[in-house]
Amino acid sequence: MASAVYDLCVIGGGSGGSACARRAAAYGAKVCLVERMWEHDANGVRHGAGPGGTCVNVGCVPKKLMWMAASQRESMVGPSSVTEGLGLKASTGAFDWATLKANRDQVRRHCARPLRPPFAALRRSKTRIDSRA
Repeated sequence: MASAVYDLCVIGGGSGGSACARRAAAYGAKVCLVERMWEHDANGVRHGAGPGGTCVNVGCVPKKLMWMAASQRESMVGPSSVTEGLGLKASTGAFDWATLKANRDQVRRHCARPLRPPFAALRRSKTRIDSRA
């Protein structure tokens, strides 16, 4: 890789890193963004989070959606049976894993979309390096 001079080098393309890089580029800075892209090893284990960072891709956002689904089912048919306490008759609480996973992934993709390259404000003034720092 040829050497280059940047005004700002941002390590990590998560929510904070991408916001910093976009803002600096909007002010005219030449920005370098170092982000480890995600990959799967031979055992299928994911390494790295990719654009959007851990929270958006494999942390906060997916976890909250999964917790919310579990909480809703618990209130329908679980030991607390909140709905029956309100006079409502709960169903069996049938669960469709494929639908939940598809909807969770759709929300995750939507949240990460503005964080994915080419980062509109950075097109002319940034370089993204797939690496660790």
